[in-house]
Amino acid sequence: MAVWNVGLLVAQIPSGEFTDRFGGATVLATHIVLLSVSWILYCSSKAWSGAASSAFILGAVGALDMPARRTIIVQLKRKIDSASIIGYIDALTTLAFIIGSSTGGILWNTLGYSTPFIIGSIINMFALIPFVTLISPRK
Repeated sequence: MAVWNVGLLVAQIPSGEFTDRFGGATVLATHIVLLSVSWILYCSSKAWSGAASSAFILGAVGALDMPARRTIIVQLKRKIDSASIIGYIDALTTLAFIIGSSTGGILWNTLGYSTPFIIGSIINMFALIPFVTLISPRK
């Protein structure tokens, strides 16, 4: 966790700069893709050094989330109040975490330790579909 947090710390300021440069939607989509790849790297690590390196990458990739998400919230503010948007997004994130953790625990116990990471990575990639639909400009 310490190495993960170092990755998070090192990438927090650059992730804000990336969000300013490329936009919240682009950075959040990048976060989703890279997070899926990072989880696969993490669960395939066979040695401590590999696990530590992939934990650092997970932290750095994780840092992309908050500036991008907050930027999107600010952009949506024109339609919905900020606190309401934050509440909706946090509730949805918490619900997904509860379901994901419970399912992951069952998969870990029945199919092995790497299975929840692999399945979680695949499901995470499917998050791009509603996300892209949500942010795509209406024609």
